[in-house]
Amino acid sequence: MPRMQADEILRRQLSVFVEQHGGAAQAADALQLSRIFVWRFLKTGKAIPRNVTKLKHALEGVAGSQTAGSTVETAGKREKKQVDQFRFSRSDVAKMRLMLHYLIAALDAYEAGDTDVAGRPGRAGSPY
Repeated sequence: MPRMQADEILRRQLSVFVEQHGGAAQAADALQLSRIFVWRFLKTGKAIPRNVTKLKHALEGVAGSQTAGSTVETAGKREKKQVDQFRFSRSDVAKMRLMLHYLIAALDAYEAGDTDVAGRPGRAGSPY
């Protein structure tokens, strides 16, 4: 087989795309490419010409009129919006903490065989 030349520009574009999507697996899914191919190309920057063409078309298709390298500026803005959506109020955190406390207590009691999850006396030796 002929030796393949590394394409550092395409490798950098893919690297930026992977960073934006949180990992090679997520980027591969977004590009509709093999996860192994994406991981190997990130590592070596080399692929057969047919696969390099597929990767270029996938990056262009996902980015629309922009290249993957030019979307880096907007990635930070999108990430900040996503973080803000998952904030909980203090009362919500207190309710979740109380619910989890009761859940753990019920599981501990169930494992000990004292009671079932509903608080009724458990059956000795029964896995249910």
